[in-house]
Amino acid sequence: MPCSCYPSRYRRSVMKVYPDDPAAGLDPAGMQQLTFYALTHPERLPKITRFLAGRIQRDVVAERTQLAVIGVQAFDSLLQACHSSLSLFAVSLLRVVEMLLDAREHEFQIIGTNTVMKDAQTEYDFQVFNGSVVPVTPCL
Repeated sequence: MPCSCYPSRYRRSVMKVYPDDPAAGLDPAGMQQLTFYALTHPERLPKITRFLAGRIQRDVVAERTQLAVIGVQAFDSLLQACHSSLSLFAVSLLRVVEMLLDAREHEFQIIGTNTVMKDAQTEYDFQVFNGSVVPVTPCL
């Protein structure tokens, strides 16, 4: 049984994406580790994105623009890598976009708009099943 004093593996993976100095930007080694973890454990994807969305929300409320940008970049990277599992984290993605667009700072609104534009340019293959849209593994 794991000790409750240590954060879970998915939380540690998300935290490694953030560098010690926010001006350095997204940590590529940490992002690679998070992507690998998300691809090998797709059942953890909702928890990963929920935790990442919460971190972005805290950064937006505290007006820490650089950290919020890093979080959104991590979200975008996860979206590109795990786009076949979009249904597992679509709610968290929409929550982040809504939060960014509703922020007072124009910088956050621009980040949210850019996120929507990146997602709109990503090609997905969808099927309609009993009146609801279901994402299918995209064509490569």
